[in-house]
Amino acid sequence: MTPPQLLTSSKEDWETPQQFWDRLDDEFFFDLDAAAHEYNPKCGLYLTEDDDALSNPWPEVIEETEDEDAIEIVSPYINPPYGKGNHMGKWMQQIQKQSMRSCYRQVVSLVASRTDTVWWHELVMPLADEVRFVRGRLLFEVDGKPAQHYDKRSGTMKNSPATFPSAVVVWRRVPQMRSRNVPLFTSMPAKEAA
Repeated sequence: MTPPQLLTSSKEDWETPQQFWDRLDDEFFFDLDAAAHEYNPKCGLYLTEDDDALSNPWPEVIEETEDEDAIEIVSPYINPPYGKGNHMGKWMQQIQKQSMRSCYRQVVSLVASRTDTVWWHELVMPLADEVRFVRGRLLFEVDGKPAQHYDKRSGTMKNSPATFPSAVVVWRRVPQMRSRNVPLFTSMPAKEAA
């Protein structure tokens, strides 16, 4: 039985599973989490709802300090909010727009694989450079632990995988490995092989 909190999507701060994020970070070397909460950022530099990453330009550099020079941000990661009225189309527009800024090598986003939506057909299909469909359902986290629900039958807490498929979408400033006017489609497992 699917827990009601996963179907209603009233919660918006689902954390990217740490192992899944680590695999992506090993490849892309993220330096900005563009849609974090102060209690669950994936990078040392992050934007919260107060920073309004949906409407405002994202930072280009990590500010200079007494001990270090300014560092250019080149690889933002974003797991936009999921939930009622989350305006995913607007998030996709902002992600695509930010990916074209000269400072970023690429922008990588984890999104629900909603291939039937207008935003997917207008912003992902023609504009993304790579789409990796996630095999299996991700087990998002809450406070660093797998999302769970109470199972009435067994009387125990059980893990609650996402009720939707996911995809990793990559936008590159300079398209790589792209000889056609369509993104490269691949897949990746939700979990590492044991």
